[in-house]
Amino acid sequence: MRRTPLLAAALVALAVVPASSASAVTVIVPRPHTPSAGGIGYPHPEKPRPNCGGEPVGAPDSAQLSTKPAAKGFDLTWATPEDTNVVSYRVTALDQTLRAGPAPKLQWFTVKVTKRCSSMGFKLRGLKTGVYYDVWLDVVFTRPYDPKTTVDRTVGRSGVMVAG
Repeated sequence: MRRTPLLAAALVALAVVPASSASAVTVIVPRPHTPSAGGIGYPHPEKPRPNCGGEPVGAPDSAQLSTKPAAKGFDLTWATPEDTNVVSYRVTALDQTLRAGPAPKLQWFTVKVTKRCSSMGFKLRGLKTGVYYDVWLDVVFTRPYDPKTTVDRTVGRSGVMVAG
């Protein structure tokens, strides 16, 4: 029988453990506990606000970004939630060409939310044809307890694609 180095190391480790210590191992198994109110997988005492399509209320953690090559850029589409805390989206394209020195500065484009609970689109132009890019989509939102401050979060990436 041929043994791999990892299997051989595991067998050696088992051989070194004395038999007396193996019987002294105690395993603690937690008892199932049902929370009294709320929690993952349990009904919440408060009903959520109505939304479109059953997404969680709040800024999205991810967006299904659809990216199609177009003349000197890309055509982007994604769905936006009904949540009024979402203020806008930011889009940029990262040139994937390998260069020596510091990375070039990114140019971000802001896309205001005009309609909630619908599909949004943006035409990203001004890119070099035939160059590989990775498109990023950030959501900009406010928090209910601090509506004057905005926070942004990356929610979508295209993966590396060639600009048309």
